[in-house]
Amino acid sequence: MSFLRLLFALTALVLGLLLLGAQRAGSLDDLFVVLSQGRSLLEGSWGAIEAGGLPAWGATSSLDLLLKALLQTLGDPILMVWWGNTGIYLLACWVFVRLARALTEEGQRGSGPDPLMPWKAGLLGLGFVCAPGFSEGSTYLLESALWGLCMGLVALGWLQNWRTPRLGMALVALAWCRPEAALLALLLGAIRPRLLPWVVLAVSLGLGWRYWAAGHILPDTFFAKSSDSRLQEIRDGIAYLRAFLVTPGGAGILLGLCLAWWPGEAGLTPARKLSLLGGAALALVLLEGGDGYVGARLMLPVSLLGLGCVGLMLREGNRSQRRGALVALALVLLPALVAAGGVAHQLFEVSRPEPLRTRDFDPEQAAGRGLACASFALGGATVGVRDMQSLRWFEPGIPLRDASGLTDRKIARSPAPGRVRHGRDAFGLLALDGVEILYLDHQRLRPQPWAGLDVRRSLTQASAAYIGFPRSAEEAQLLARDYVAVSMEVPGGWLNVLVLKGLEPGLRECGFHLEQPQ
Repeated sequence: MSFLRLLFALTALVLGLLLLGAQRAGSLDDLFVVLSQGRSLLEGSWGAIEAGGLPAWGATSSLDLLLKALLQTLGDPILMVWWGNTGIYLLACWVFVRLARALTEEGQRGSGPDPLMPWKAGLLGLGFVCAPGFSEGSTYLLESALWGLCMGLVALGWLQNWRTPRLGMALVALAWCRPEAALLALLLGAIRPRLLPWVVLAVSLGLGWRYWAAGHILPDTFFAKSSDSRLQEIRDGIAYLRAFLVTPGGAGILLGLCLAWWPGEAGLTPARKLSLLGGAALALVLLEGGDGYVGARLMLPVSLLGLGCVGLMLREGNRSQRRGALVALALVLLPALVAAGGVAHQLFEVSRPEPLRTRDFDPEQAAGRGLACASFALGGATVGVRDMQSLRWFEPGIPLRDASGLTDRKIARSPAPGRVRHGRDAFGLLALDGVEILYLDHQRLRPQPWAGLDVRRSLTQASAAYIGFPRSAEEAQLLARDYVAVSMEVPGGWLNVLVLKGLEPGLRECGFHLEQPQ
């Protein structure tokens, strides 16, 4: 390896770490879904979890589920997942550097070797590391880093003509990353017939596994995050695309996809094929309605394919295309370098980030212990939650219903005619099902107790004095009719829940207040 290649490889790893630190931490709620399914898999239940008497499947990545099942056997599960995610992320950064070199190493078509090509290859590798959605998606500790790694390996193997078993294994891993990745793997397998049996077997095993464990082939997450209105989904997808355009680097990605169609060589060139693939990935995100969370993590395949087009333009494009490719690369690199520079400065001025551990979830564990106490005091009462999947992980003995539907088969398929963000919000349905305890509070714990307060008023207030997010008047009236608010003091604050009327006296013995404490 030449000094320049080594320099760019080390720069890519350092830049990747800085970008990871520059991102606002993503929601870790879904992480506990995968951890819980991994524990179920280790216990011999095929990975499914139970809610309301029905099996549920919330993990969107079978490969990520297997990985997290393995990692939680090695020590502190959260710490092991953090290290595993960071390791996969850095490995993907290294693969991106090799991929950039493979994309550009042939030089310009029809001319001699370009003396600047090693520099262009190095900058392209850094561009892959800065791809919108890569570092941001990795902060969720889910499958984003794994997805980037598998796409990079498949592309590298494709360009370097790996032998069928080696490339086939990479395609199998890609097919198990996400349902969308399985479609990409099937398409690539169809292009090279020798690879098709590998992909078909992998997809069949993944679908069969989910069907055997949960009775359906798609994750409940797919249904929980989908509106009944296809038009609403498309509107949300268009809004997500508009947000991507103003995301740092987003405009550069779309420019890269469009460059392949610049007037020049006739026919369906490799760059145009890659651009069509990127367009299909973009259309799929639009049809799915984008993402409920702010950011570009679902655009990761679009970003990588767009940068692939940039690499092909640098290698074989005409002069205008090469200049456009450099502009697109600059649009991706410059905002990322600014963000990384800010983090590098903070490392010396403030403090260094530490790995995530189970002890960092003390509020969730305190709330979980209080809810477990309430459930057991009422003879194993069911608890309804939303945005607190950690309860399933920390207190597996509690009968649980999930108002978001991510891990609740019945709720996931409930009517949702309007806009759906990151799951349903079906506490009204849980109330109609007679769920004894409802925990609506997204803040886990609060400085004040809400015991004895007017439930309807608390649920509809937009001020700080409400339980969870403000509710519609109709839903608040339904909950106020059947539930009362009770509170329990735990380390860190007050745990506030709703309990069915008539059951609240049974909670006194475990420390719940039924009226405002004096």
